[in-house]
Formats: sequence, structure tokens, C-alpha cells
Amino acid sequence: NPEVYANLVELYDLAGNPKKVYEVLSEMSRMFTKDSVWTAVFNKDQSLVADAVKKTEHNMHRYGTLYHQRGQKLENKKFLTAAAQIYTLYLDTFEKYPTSYEIRYYLADILFDFEKYSESADHYTTVAFADPKKGKYTQQAAMNAVLAIQKLDQKQKYDKLPPAGQATNAIEIPGVKKKLVAVLDNYVKLLPQDKRGYQMRYTAAEVYFLHGHYESAMARFDAIAQELPTTDQGKASVKIILAYNSEKKDWKTTLELCEKFIKSPYGKDKTMNGFIVKIQKNASFNYAFALAQNNDHIEAAR
Repeated sequence: NPEVYANLVELYDLAGNPKKVYEVLSEMSRMFTKDSVWTAVFNKDQSLVADAVKKTEHNMHRYGTLYHQRGQKLENKKFLTAAAQIYTLYLDTFEKYPTSYEIRYYLADILFDFEKYSESADHYTTVAFADPKKGKYTQQAAMNAVLAIQKLDQKQKYDKLPPAGQATNAIEIPGVKKKLVAVLDNYVKLLPQDKRGYQMRYTAAEVYFLHGHYESAMARFDAIAQELPTTDQGKASVKIILAYNSEKKDWKTTLELCEKFIKSPYGKDKTMNGFIVKIQKNASFNYAFALAQNNDHIEAAR
């Protein structure tokens, strides 16, 4: 009888034993919401089965949020741990219920506080994409996913990378860095008009660049340069694109890029114009010199 289990849960709570509360709720989930001897016996009485499911859901929701509130108020890890366990059980049992949206967000918050940053980010991401346009927590969940992986990234010890732009081969991007790029991209995808996404886009491109994935990095920097011409990130992207191609001594490509950027809004910016022209002059001289060395005097004279 689900009522007996509900009474047991209340008694264990009054006794200050959240561990047993969780165990009884787990048993309620197994017995009243899944295929079991009880559901097989009472299968014909659908109203009884539905009532058992309702009581199970109610008690999971009640004690999960109750322990969460107690844990926050008392700063008690025991209650917060119980809340996280019950929330996880709730999501395993009632994932399709509308209330699972907030339950998942609450669980992500607890996991964040427990420094379980990767799991926390996964739940925040699920919340963010659950209802992108109207979701109560879309923006905050997307941001918290970024913050969680940034925290995780800061705790890592990485191998030293070669100077920027000088990797001879692409270097494997560590898993945490890949996840950082993913949550940054998610934020920009969900909130394309949010200015906080500008730096996120640049940071993601930088990850590829610093690990020698130059084709992917240049594509990202170019997109930033084209789409965000009045921003610091757009200007920095132009500089890194031109500097990278100059460093490679790809003078023809550098000249083509300089011409493109001169004709864009960057050409009207005094500081940026000066930077581009300086690169352009250097590339033009070296390109002509290289052609002359190859006896292509006609092209060099152009």
C-alpha cells in the first residue's frame, strides 16, 4: 500500500534520517511506478495504480525540495546530499513530468556547490535547451553551464603548449577544453543577441588556435570579424588572422585579407586601418620580393 510507504517516509524524516527517506522513496519508485508484483496484481484497477504513482511523485517532490531548503538554510551537506539523491531519483522516475524542469535545475545547483562541475553543466545544459524561447531558466542555466566548466578548467593541469600560432601539428584538445567550447557555443546558440556571448565566441576560437587547429580557428575568427566589426573581439580577430598569415609568410593570402578588411568597417577605424595598412605594406614588399626571386617580374611589378 503506497500510504504505508508514505507514512514510513514521514516517520524517518521525523527521526532525522534522510538516508532512510531516500531508500523508502526508491522502493516506492520501484514498486509503484515500474513493472512489479504490485502493479501486476492491481493492473486492472487503473485508478489505484494512478493514485500510487501520484503519491510517489508527490513524496519525491516534497522531500527533495524540503531537504534542499533545509540544507541551504542550515548549510548542512547531509540534507543537500539527500536532496540531490531524491532529485536524481525523481528525474529517473518522472523525467517527462513538467516539474522535472525545475527539479533538474535545482539538482544542477547542488552539484555545482558540491564542485561536481561536469555533471552540473550537463544538467544545466539540458535545462537550457528544454525550452529555449520561454524557459524560466534558459539564460541562467546556459550561463551556469559555462561557469561550471570554467571552474573545472581552472582546476586542470595541462601540458605546456607551443607559442601561439607555431604548432607544427594539431594538438589533441583535452576533454575539458572540448567541453568548454561546447558550453560556450551552446550559450551563443541559445542567446545570439547577448553581448556576453562575444567573448565566449573569441575564447572558443582561441582554444582551437592555441592547440594548432588553425583551419577551425581561422574560420571562427573570420566569422567573429565579419559579424562583430564594432567589438573588441572583432578587432582582435582581424589582428590574429592577419598576424597568423603573415607569420606563415603566406603573402598572397595576407594581401587578399588586407584588401577585404580595408573595404570593411575596419578600414574606417583609424587604429585598425593603420594596423592593416602596416601588414599590407610588409606583405606587398615580401610578395614582390618572392616573385622576383622566382623570376616572375611581371607579377611582381603589379
